[in-house]
Amino acid sequence: PNKMLGSQKVTNYHRPDSLHAHRLKVSASYRDPPLKVKEVLRAVLLSIPAIEREPAPIVLTAAFGDSAIEYELRFFLRDYAASLGVCDEVMTRVWYALRENSLVAPYPTRTVYLKESAEVLEEERRSEGERERLDVFLRSLPFLAKRLTPADFDFLAVNSCSCLYEAGEKVLVKGQSGDAVYVVREGSCEVLMPSGEAKVLAVGDYFGEMALLKKGARAADVCAGGEGAEVVRIDRESMSKLFEKHPELFDDVVRTTDQRRIESGLGETPKTAAERVGFLKKAGRALFPWG
Repeated sequence: PNKMLGSQKVTNYHRPDSLHAHRLKVSASYRDPPLKVKEVLRAVLLSIPAIEREPAPIVLTAAFGDSAIEYELRFFLRDYAASLGVCDEVMTRVWYALRENSLVAPYPTRTVYLKESAEVLEEERRSEGERERLDVFLRSLPFLAKRLTPADFDFLAVNSCSCLYEAGEKVLVKGQSGDAVYVVREGSCEVLMPSGEAKVLAVGDYFGEMALLKKGARAADVCAGGEGAEVVRIDRESMSKLFEKHPELFDDVVRTTDQRRIESGLGETPKTAAERVGFLKKAGRALFPWG
């Protein structure tokens, strides 16, 4: 009735702007590092085409519950009619992403003890074993080994995650925002250069640092090689902490970025000292906005 309609608040999700926000809640175990959980959840949001890239989706640590840490996923859509389907896709992909990255969506405290103790111990052993293997791999990387301490590698092993990709599957998409560095752990990856050529990245090679330093869009597509690939994802927050602690590591990555920009034809390295200082300041502001 008009009387009821006139007395209620009406929200129009199409005009004057169809852009609107959605929020979802996800819980994860207390033993899973928030940095790692947030990056896995953010990767899920970025993998869904219907979710807007600007404003970028974000994941927040929302609350410490009785049996789990609660995370809030915030993202924007333009088609309100599709929102139920998108939310369903998000939650479905979250379940698989948690399993693939050895993260746990725990049972409520009142029922968690119904689980067989042997099963719980086996899950913990698998998770700890993966962290140990990841730690060994990270320590084998020359660009990290010459700068980081044992405590730094322990930190990285806890907060990084491995991702598997089938042959030809895209790891990075040109134009998407960059928020992590990737290292090839098994197999190979290919960078699709502007010239049309493909540059092969072998085990131990890292990529994604250009967009990370500039806090901008990816400059090229990167896909898994002919036999697929496993890559280690190190998020922006973790890299920022390492750069703050080891400025020389930041300089190493900037030098690598300079060289790659020349090789790829994406731009020239700063020639003068003043130009280089300017680039370093811009990169520093992107990684350390609070400084």
